[in-house]
Amino acid sequence: MNTVKLLVLFVVLTTFSLPALACRGTAEYPELASTINQKLESSSLSSEEKAQVKSSFLLGMKEHSKAHENNSMSQMKGSLRTLDKTKAIISGD
Repeated sequence: MNTVKLLVLFVVLTTFSLPALACRGTAEYPELASTINQKLESSSLSSEEKAQVKSSFLLGMKEHSKAHENNSMSQMKGSLRTLDKTKAIISGD
C-alpha cells in the first residue's frame, strides 16, 4: 500500500512541477530583467523605442507568470514570443 501512495505522490508532484521546470521563460525572464536596462542603454534605439521595448518586456513577464498560474499554453507561447522579440531587438538581430 505504501508503494501506491508513493506512486500517486510522484505522479502528482511531477505533473505540477515539470511544466515549470521545463519552461525556459522561468530562467530567461529573470535573467533578462536583471540586464535589460544596461542593454537598452547601450543600444542605438531611440528613447521612445527603448521605452516601448521595456514596456513590452514587462507585460510579457507578467503574462508569463499568469500563464503558469493559469496553466495556459497559449499565454505561455505569447509570453515566450515577447521574450524572443525583446532579445532579438536588444541584440540587434
